[in-house]
Amino acid sequence: MQASSRHHPTIFSIPTEVIEDVLVVLAEAKKPTSIAFLAQTCRYLRQIIYQPLDKYLWRRIFLSTFDDPRIYDGVYLLRNTEVFDWENEFRSRIWTASHIGSCIQALSKETSAYRLRSKQISIPASLPASPECDSFKRNLQSLLAVIDTSLPITHNLNISANEDDPSTSNQINPPFPPLIDTDRASPPVPAASGQEYSSKNIAWLQSVISKGLPREFYPRFDNNVGDPYWIEPIDGLLVHKLMAHIGFDSISVNGPTSVSPKRLRTRSNRCELVSEDGDWFEMSSEERFKRARFLARMKVFNVGYLSRRRTWGPFLPALDGTYTDDDDESDPDDADFIPESENTSNSGDEEEQDNLAHGPIPPPEDLYADWIHLAAIRMDVQACLQEHHQWEDIRESLTSLDGLRPGRWFPSRKHDNEQTSGSTYNIDWAGVEGVWRAPPYKAHPIGMNGPRKVFNLEALDQQLASSVFGLVQTMRRMIR
Repeated sequence: MQASSRHHPTIFSIPTEVIEDVLVVLAEAKKPTSIAFLAQTCRYLRQIIYQPLDKYLWRRIFLSTFDDPRIYDGVYLLRNTEVFDWENEFRSRIWTASHIGSCIQALSKETSAYRLRSKQISIPASLPASPECDSFKRNLQSLLAVIDTSLPITHNLNISANEDDPSTSNQINPPFPPLIDTDRASPPVPAASGQEYSSKNIAWLQSVISKGLPREFYPRFDNNVGDPYWIEPIDGLLVHKLMAHIGFDSISVNGPTSVSPKRLRTRSNRCELVSEDGDWFEMSSEERFKRARFLARMKVFNVGYLSRRRTWGPFLPALDGTYTDDDDESDPDDADFIPESENTSNSGDEEEQDNLAHGPIPPPEDLYADWIHLAAIRMDVQACLQEHHQWEDIRESLTSLDGLRPGRWFPSRKHDNEQTSGSTYNIDWAGVEGVWRAPPYKAHPIGMNGPRKVFNLEALDQQLASSVFGLVQTMRRMIR
């Protein structure tokens, strides 16, 4: 009996390869936290998990949940995959999902204390006034890294058009795909279908933000990115960068539907939201949307924003690479004049001198995208489409996260020492290729002003929405 008990199999007798397979299965089953729990059971498992001899285990765990970043880097050569930290990248992303999920669930336990009119608001009641720098920035960087390393879309997207079953078109071809290369000299690529086409990164991101995001992710379309609400100015830029990618609907929450007239003020036939952030729990979804759009339009239609330092585009001033308030001076007699607050700084004189300055424009390496301005552009375009169209018909296409996936092109298989003659490989990064058509319009008599051209917006919705994604994709490529 004693001899048989000594040879009784234990967990230590299981081959290491089998234990590693179990860990990968846990990750594939969307239970990554179970890996951490196993590591806490004994030193033997902890050594296998956190002190492996090579990167093989964590690479398998990472690829079970996320796209392979080497596919992305093999095209754009942006990261050295030999030093890619599979373990820390995986743990950081899982920590972000757990942290956001815990913040979203915090409000449901404290709803009765606030007596909210809706229990569907996805805002943590216990969130501090100023987000912690480490966790806040870590969450933002993880979400943006998931977007940047998502599986590229191949250039053979039209393959489903020839298939017998048209219902599978949306599974292969995303609505409003990003700018892609159409070089016919590229080698053929296997047909994309099912899992080969879908992106694990996009599916993971959709699951994380499906119930909303915490309050600190709420975008502010103002120039005060150095507000104490954000520990560092870069945090404010990252918030708006995320909003420019996933849209306001993903960040906003499902709050009360009624609008209180006490917090709305009408001026010059427009509705201005005057609520402070302290009224967040009392604001309805409509109020939040109107407030965000009002502030976004102030930035989009600010003519004084464009300057030589910005290369007349949505970039940060090139001299210092930081964000400055470049609002132009306003005339009090103007019907649309908006009084400035005491905390608002005016640099109209500086901007005027900058526009008059002579010299070369800043080089591309000195330009950084102004994501606050880009987020405002997306917000306003999305609001216009939402007003003039059947929003439910275009919502899925406009807010599809597959539009964030980069395009991919395949150069011909040439040796490095061979000269390529008679052919070049170009990417239509500006989105100008194709057939250009004038939008249809119809004339309506309006009194003494004569006929007016009214564009048929239904013919422009898909083109306009595609331009939004094209603009974001172009900015991302120019700054890399």
